[in-house]
Amino acid sequence: EWTLKISNPQFRDSGTYVCQVNMEPLIREDFQLYIEGGVVDTNKSEEHLISQPYFDNSTQREVTATLGHPAYLHCRVRNLGEKTIIWLRKRDSTVLTVGTLTYTVDERFKSLHSNGTDEWTLKISNPQSRDSGTYVCQVNTEPVISQDFQLHIDEKEPTEMQYGYGTNSSSSSDTTAAI
Repeated sequence: EWTLKISNPQFRDSGTYVCQVNMEPLIREDFQLYIEGGVVDTNKSEEHLISQPYFDNSTQREVTATLGHPAYLHCRVRNLGEKTIIWLRKRDSTVLTVGTLTYTVDERFKSLHSNGTDEWTLKISNPQSRDSGTYVCQVNTEPVISQDFQLHIDEKEPTEMQYGYGTNSSSSSDTTAAI
């Protein structure tokens, strides 16, 4: 049995590791290593990983929504534990939601979360041009961690587009659709 020990693992150490025995036939085993957020406590006789919340950066952080149609900002936090997600509007530091509770008097803002998932979504119903700007997904850790999201509101009115449909014969029909 062979062991690879990585002292003081970092996020950049995540990836594929290969154990290979160069003989005939070749023996090869691939392993995936995922490093999650945490702090190593070296004051104990054994190293213990104390899980800390961290952001999963796989979500889109720049969102464009259409005027009057719901906008969704998705914040994904791993290892949240007993910590709380807070959504804020950055320009005026307004607390919008804490957990799934809405703190602003503007009822268009709502935090959506399904138990057992890592995703916390800020839903803005009927967004207006004034809603464009930076929103912050914050975790009440010590120190606080946060991730910014940019919301752009497309103010263009739907336009009518002409779609033509025809065949090689002399008959054809035209359809108008509003988008």
